[in-house]
Formats: sequence, C-alpha cells, structure tokens
Amino acid sequence: MLNEYHKFSYKDKYFILNVEDMKAYRINKPLHDEIEKIEIKGKNKVIKDELEDALKKMNLLNNKKDKKNKSSKKIDNNKPVTHISLNVTQNCNLQCIYCYGDGGEYDGKGFMTFKTAKDAIDWLIIQSNGEKRLVVTFFGGEPLLNFRLIKKIVEYSRIKAKEYDKEILFTITTNGTLLDEEKQKYLIENNITAVLSIDGNLLALNKNRPWKDKKHSHKITIENVKKYLNKKDGKVTARATITKYNSNLSEVGNYLGELGFRNIYMADAAIPNEKIIKYQTSVKVTLNDQLNIFEYLENLAENTISLLKKREEIIDKSISIYVKRLYQRGKKNFYCGVGRGLVGISKTGEIYPCHRFVGVKDFLMDNIQNVNSFNNGFYLNNRGIESEICNKCWVRYFCGGGCIYESLMESGSFNIPDEKWCMKLRKIVELSIYVYDNLNSSDKKYLGFRKIEDNNRKP
Repeated sequence: MLNEYHKFSYKDKYFILNVEDMKAYRINKPLHDEIEKIEIKGKNKVIKDELEDALKKMNLLNNKKDKKNKSSKKIDNNKPVTHISLNVTQNCNLQCIYCYGDGGEYDGKGFMTFKTAKDAIDWLIIQSNGEKRLVVTFFGGEPLLNFRLIKKIVEYSRIKAKEYDKEILFTITTNGTLLDEEKQKYLIENNITAVLSIDGNLLALNKNRPWKDKKHSHKITIENVKKYLNKKDGKVTARATITKYNSNLSEVGNYLGELGFRNIYMADAAIPNEKIIKYQTSVKVTLNDQLNIFEYLENLAENTISLLKKREEIIDKSISIYVKRLYQRGKKNFYCGVGRGLVGISKTGEIYPCHRFVGVKDFLMDNIQNVNSFNNGFYLNNRGIESEICNKCWVRYFCGGGCIYESLMESGSFNIPDEKWCMKLRKIVELSIYVYDNLNSSDKKYLGFRKIEDNNRKP
C-alpha cells in the first residue's frame, strides 16, 4: 500500500507529491507508468526492486492500512486573540456590486464611538494574554469616513501598549476615494499599513465600485492612489475583487502594476448564496472565466520563473508564496485565524468571527463588555482540514480548509468548501511544484529560502 500522494504531468514533465511530507519529486515517465499500474491492480501488483527503491526514497511505501492524519492537533481553549478588525464606520461612499456588508452598513448603519473603540482595545489587550505583538485593522464601510476616530484610537492604543508592554501594529483597508494628502501623510508618519481595494482599470472600477449615486469612481480613486504609491515607493498592497467585469486577470495585474503597486492580491467575489442572503448573483465569475484564470496562472508560473532568473520583483505572488510553502513544508491546519486569533468587532462592540460576518446575528460570538466570557471553542478545533471533505484532499496542508465565509456563501455550510477555490488552489500548487523544479540554488536564495537544497528530484 502506498502513502497518500498526488501525481500529475505538466509540460511533458511528471511530478509526484507526498501529501503528508509535503515533499514533491520530479519523476520519469516509466516510474509514473509503474505507479499507475499499482493504482489499477492494487495489492495484486508485484512491486519490482527498482520501483520499491524509488518509492522508498519518496517515502511512499506504507504497510499500515489506515494512516491517521499526523498533523492534526488540538488548539488550547485559551488561545489568545491577537488581531481585531474594527468597524470604525458602518457606512460607505461607494456601492460595490459584490459587497457582502449590505453597502458597508452591515445591518446597522453608523459610526463607532471613541468609548467603544477604547473598550475594544482594552478587550484585545486582556484577550491577548502573554502575546506581545497585536494587530488592529481599521475597517468599514469606508474607514476613512471616521478619520478623527482612527487618530484617537492610534494615540490611545500606543499609551495602552506601553502600559502593558505590548506592540500594536495598525492596518487599514480603504477604497482610496478619501485618501487625500492629509490622510496619506498621517498613514505614512504613523506606519499604518494600507490595503487598497482597487479592482483594475476604468471599466473595472466603474462597473464594480460605483458611487452611491451610481456615478463613476475611477477618476478620484486613481488620482489619490498614484500620489500615495509615489510616496510609498509602491510598497502598498492592491486587493482586486474579481467579477465577470474584470475576469481577465492579465489586464487587472498589468494595470495595477503599471500604476506602481509592488504587491497585488486578486480574489473572486464572495457573492452571498441566495439561500442565506438575498442578492443579485449575476456578477459571479463563471466557469468560462475560471478557465481564463487558469490560463493566467499558467502564464504567471512562467513569468515567476523568468522574474526570478532576472532577479526582478514579483508583483503577483499568487504562485511564489506557495513555492515558499512547498520548500518550508509548514502544514496549514486552518486557512486563517477566523474566530480563534482573529475576530471582527462591530461599531457597537459586538464580536464576530471576522469582518465578513459582522451584522449576521447567527454568528454573534459575544460583546467586548463581557471581558471574561469570550468563548471561541466552536472555531478552535472543528474547522479547517478536520472537515470530512478537506481531510481527503491532497492539497489540504497548503490550504487549511479555505475561507469558511466563502464556503458558507457558496454551499450554505462551513464544511463544504467552495469548489471554485479548491480547483484554483490545486492548480496553483501544481504550478508551484513546476516553478520550484525550475529553480537552482541561486534562485532559491534570491526568493528568500532559509536553507538551500539543490536537488532537482526534491522540489
């Protein structure tokens, strides 16, 4: 019996991944064919000495009938919260066509008060236990609508961090429409990391992200973004949400790169399932769009190799981040810290698993006023790769089970992942194995690996 593996071919090369070890190997076609014979004939197939040696080297031979998931581990019920997303406003000046937050209002339009903000910081410090480094994300709606409060929170947080010997880092997710000179200067001087929600060119922004009165938002957004990128030397992340209006990822990536962004992240719109939230779903990415995305990823793999060889910066890191994960072999049991180390806090102090769940009462966890009652047990150990479907997937350790919100919106269940995401990630990991196989020791060093191994059979 063989240990769990995944084999595939790409560009006339053959690869096999030992799922538990997270080690990939380039194999020749005869070995590939012999393994296929084992798959067909099963236990009755006689394994030749040469084949046995090859399988042993890849740690694929296993005599145990039921190999339990070795990486499964329970998380302490006292796991600290180290990251909060603050809805400093539940109001927005845009009306994005895919907004999961009901136009940024999250079923409760308004602004967070300074008292609630202070209580949230105090709650975070208490819940962080012995952890020293904490993160506060300013979120909305459009958080810069409540810029006065952001400044007061930063000042208060730094006082409390010093008092409790903590370090608090700040991030903000903004649509850029209000990012004028004053705000740009403040973010830079206070070392606040900005993620800009920007979906691409004029057509993409005007279709995906119009003003509340349906007029176009592109002009003011781009004017502000260009100035900010120039001041930050491009060290800003662009977060593009993909719909049918901007499903050509090459166009999106090229446009954002030309603007000056040095880091780009693109993700399909998580349009709520009509069984859960009534919503127009006509802007969703289609199967045909998905095929175009696969073509983009294949081109990105070649481009990633080329940029590495030329020692040039990789802007879209969709593949290179998984190349690093492949090398380091750090198993991912959960997609993110949702409901565990990360929570979202509404304008009134209600606690939800993350910013995407704010206002959905079925997922209300607690309130920041109840400092001693917070219980995140539901999210600690029964999500991620432990779910029945994910536990059988060969890519689970690279994924961690996917975003539970997106799973819920697509299927109506935490434990049934979004198949579009699964298909995309499987493609990315295969391409990452292909990219790694094309790297030499110097390329790996440039990419930032801690230790170099130059063995083309161990990508």
